[in-house]
This record gives sequence, structure tokens and C-alpha cells, in this order.
Amino acid sequence: MTASELKPAVYHIVFDGPPAPDGPRFIEVETPDGKSINAGEWHCRPDGLWELRIDTRAPEAKPVESGFSADKYERAANFCEELSRYFTKKATETTEDKTHWAMRANAETASENAAMLRAAAEQATQLTELSKELEERTVAQDAVEKQLAELRIELQNARDTAGKLFTEHMEYLDSVKAKMMTREELARLICYWMPAPPHATCHDNYCAHKCIAKENPEFEKSMGHLIRGLIEAIISAGVQVRE
Repeated sequence: MTASELKPAVYHIVFDGPPAPDGPRFIEVETPDGKSINAGEWHCRPDGLWELRIDTRAPEAKPVESGFSADKYERAANFCEELSRYFTKKATETTEDKTHWAMRANAETASENAAMLRAAAEQATQLTELSKELEERTVAQDAVEKQLAELRIELQNARDTAGKLFTEHMEYLDSVKAKMMTREELARLICYWMPAPPHATCHDNYCAHKCIAKENPEFEKSMGHLIRGLIEAIISAGVQVRE
């Protein structure tokens, strides 16, 4: 027995305990009188959770299978027309007023029944077409829902991949940045390749230039301008420095 075949709108979803942080375990779905039913289908959602889909819609009527087909209505209408012609003929053959009008009444009733049956046949045909159309739409909707679920999974996978690539890219940039020289380190390198100042006592050219610059402000100004110009030229050539 499924949920769509039941008349009650109340179903009992049974667990082994009340709501809790760890969550109770699902047992089954029952009717109000305690009968276990197949209430729906379990589906895994794209977010990793599970859901029980319960379809409470009543099953669609199928005119052909239930015996009310357009063909049967048409045959019944033809039979009523035959009766109408029969009673009309009998009405013309009798001379008794009572029998005559009774036959005429029966003929009219049979003719009306034939018209109603033909209208019912047309309605049955329309219902059959609507039933087929609804079934096709249901199948199409299920296919669309399946495609949407697959697209959600693909989208989540794409987001995960993009996040992983972004993390790897940032790690790569951090590693590249860690290998870059600062302006201070670049200035030291420039001074290392520059000739040592005269009367320098330090073995480190950078340190020697610093010492002389403290004693000679003009030397500091000219050397500072030269080093900064070289640094900007090196950066303009494409060498990246770390701030």
C-alpha cells in the first residue's frame, strides 16, 4: 500500500526518540491505525542530506481501463438511436392514442439518451487525451528534475574545483612572493656590484657606502638618487620586488 492510494491525509512518521543534537533514527511511516506503508522514495540531495519524498496526490483516473471508454459510449449511443427509430416506427403503426404517445415518448427519451451518450463519448476522448498529456508532462518533469539534480552536483563539483585551484594559486603566489627581493635587498645587491668608496674600512660595500654617507651628506644624496634610479629601472624591466 502506497501513500497515494490512501484516503487519510495524516501519516505517522515514526522515530526511535525525540529530536536531539545527534538526531533520532527513522523507523517507518504508518497510518493512523498503525499500519506500515510505503510512503515514498529516499533521495540524496546535492548538499549531502537525504530526504523522503511523499507523494500524496491521488492516482489519475484512466477512462479506458475503468470501462468508460469513448468506444463503449458510442456503441451505447448507437443502440439508443436504434431504439428511438424502433419506437418511432411503432408509434406510426398504432392507432390507439395512449400507445401512440407512449411510443413517441420512448422514442424521444432514447434520442435524448443517445445525445447524452455521444457527449459522454466526446468527454471520454478528451479525458483520455488529457491523461496521456499529463503522463507525458510527468515524465518530462521527472527528466528535468533529474537533469537539475545532475547540474547541481556538477555546479558543486565546479565550485570545489575552483576553490581548490584558487587555494593552489594563492599558495603559488605566496611562494613566488617569498622569493622576491625587497627594495632594501635590491639596494644591497646594487651596492655589492658597485666599486667600494675610497678609504672604505668595511668589507661590505653597502655598509661602506652607509658609513661614508653619514659623514658626507652630498655623497648620500647622490648615491641615494643613483640607487633609487637603478631600482626603478630594474622594476620597469619586469623584475618584481616584495614590499
